[in-house]
Amino acid sequence: MKQKILKTIEIILTVLMISVICVFLIFIGQRLIFKDKPAKIFGVYTFEVISDSMYKEGDPNCIEKGALVFVIKNKTYEEGMVISYQVPGETIPTTHQITKVDGSNITTKGINDTSGGDSEETFDAQYVLGEVKLVWHNFASVKAFVTNPLTIVGVVVIFVGGFVCVYLFGKDKEKETGKNH
Repeated sequence: MKQKILKTIEIILTVLMISVICVFLIFIGQRLIFKDKPAKIFGVYTFEVISDSMYKEGDPNCIEKGALVFVIKNKTYEEGMVISYQVPGETIPTTHQITKVDGSNITTKGINDTSGGDSEETFDAQYVLGEVKLVWHNFASVKAFVTNPLTIVGVVVIFVGGFVCVYLFGKDKEKETGKNH
C-alpha cells in the first residue's frame, strides 16, 4: 500500500514539474520571439502592472504597481471596464479604466487622482488586449521571494530530496518484499 502511495506521489511531482517547466518555456519562447508583445498562454495575457495609475485605495478597480493582471479578449467593451491595451510604439501594455466608447474609439484613464494628472488616452479598439479578469495583488512580493537565490536553491533541494526519498523508500520496500517471499 505504501509503495502505491509513494509511486503516486512520484508521478504527481513529475507531472507538476513538467507542467510548470512547459508553461515557463512557452512564456520565455514567446517573450524572445515577440519582444514587443506581452506573452499569451492559453488565450490569457499575463503581465505585471508597472505604475500606480490604477491605484486608489477603496476603489473596487484598484490595481497597485507590481500586481499581476490576467487579461482576456472580449467582443465588446463598455464604459467602466478595466482593460489592458498596447498602442504602437509602446513596449509595455497599459491598464486603465474605460471612460468613453465611441464606435471603434476607446478612451481610458487611470483611477489615481494623485498620479500627476494622468490624462485620458483615446485609441482604436484594435489595440485592446482585453478586459482585466483577475488581479494577483501581492504578486511583487511573491516574485521577490521566488526569484531569491536562496529560495531557488531550497526548492531544488526539496524536489531532489523528495525524489531521493521516494526512490530510497521504494528500494527498501523492494528489499523487504523480496525477503518475505
